[in-house]
Amino acid sequence: RAPRIRVSRKSGFPIVEPVDAASDNESDGDGDDEPRENKGQARPKGESAEEKRARKKQVQEQRRLRREQKRENRDVYAEKQDRRMQSKNDRRQHVVNLG
Repeated sequence: RAPRIRVSRKSGFPIVEPVDAASDNESDGDGDDEPRENKGQARPKGESAEEKRARKKQVQEQRRLRREQKRENRDVYAEKQDRRMQSKNDRRQHVVNLG
């Protein structure tokens, strides 16, 4: 049998698994064994214009919410970084004043 090749979810690079280690119950150690949620849905062939608009509106709303989450996370981490740099500068000033 040929070795099994799959794409790592973490890095995106191909992983070659030898034939004897290609069992489905073994972990490859990339820490990404949980199943991912499939947000895509198969749309019906006879989808009406209203259904299409509703589906598009829902996708837009999900994207908007995700952008807001990213913005909030970015702001939180920026504040943490600012506080860390400020405390680092304060310590540096304290050492200079002592010396």
